[in-house]
Amino acid sequence: MPEPVTNILPTAPPQGAPAAAPSPNPVADAITRRDALIADQKWGEKYRAGDLAAKQEMASLQAVITNSSTADRVDNVIRGTATGGAIEITSPERPLTTSNIRSAAEQFIPALGSEAFKDVMLGTPQTAERKAEAANLKKQVMTGSDWMRAYRAGSEAHKQQMTRINAILVAPLAEAAK
Repeated sequence: MPEPVTNILPTAPPQGAPAAAPSPNPVADAITRRDALIADQKWGEKYRAGDLAAKQEMASLQAVITNSSTADRVDNVIRGTATGGAIEITSPERPLTTSNIRSAAEQFIPALGSEAFKDVMLGTPQTAERKAEAANLKKQVMTGSDWMRAYRAGSEAHKQQMTRINAILVAPLAEAAK
């Protein structure tokens, strides 16, 4: 007799029972469960033999992982809970893998901080005033010989400042309030 399907999605509690708290991170839970199943040789044999319950469980886990939003994955990377699988599906709506986000985080969080990094990854629009301020600041620093000398010498503070400026300049423009 096949084992019941394990489903990480919350199910309705029995009548009168208190509702269980939903997982704070269903995507990480799904990845953890999927990775555990893949590592389980006995489960793998059942899956490869066409066991319906195993196929349904893997499909359920993959659906949770595949349908996670970029914001969820960015949050998971920032919190350090992103596990990311060896294989991740991308699409025009979901162009970045967890590995892409993790790599960007390692590079940019030290300069931007977590919230600004999230804004960059999600394409949070910036106001015209903020973009103009960044453009003016970039013009000032790029024409300052002492600043440029330090930047070219690899000053971490100067590289971080340029990263923050450029993050604002590449952001989409916020629509003006009507």
